[in-house]
Amino acid sequence: ILGEADFAAHQSEAKDRYGDTDDWRESRERTASWQTADWRDNAERFHDIESRMIDAIRDGVTPDSKEAESLVEEHREAYIMSRGYIHDERFRAHYDSQYVGFAQWLADAIEAAARHRGINLENPTWG
Repeated sequence: ILGEADFAAHQSEAKDRYGDTDDWRESRERTASWQTADWRDNAERFHDIESRMIDAIRDGVTPDSKEAESLVEEHREAYIMSRGYIHDERFRAHYDSQYVGFAQWLADAIEAAARHRGINLENPTWG
């Protein structure tokens, strides 16, 4: 998922940034027992979801559509923390390197899905 990035450094930064959140605890619980094959499988799952999202963007799927919401749910299940897509340049670069505007589309789709579920965007929690 992180490619050639320094995984330990990213883990440390993420813990500093999100360590006191439920999302962080859930993410750690999900991945605590993962082996190399699990990380590789999840990376492939990410790639598949991202490819289908890019296809949706190209097909004109709007971020507030049911199709986008379904893709967001799949993405959320694969990767919990989502606020960095437009605020962290590394995330933005990852998504936009695949398709220009992908990071913003994903952020908009996540927000639309959250609003549809009645989530308070000022203090979001996913159930």
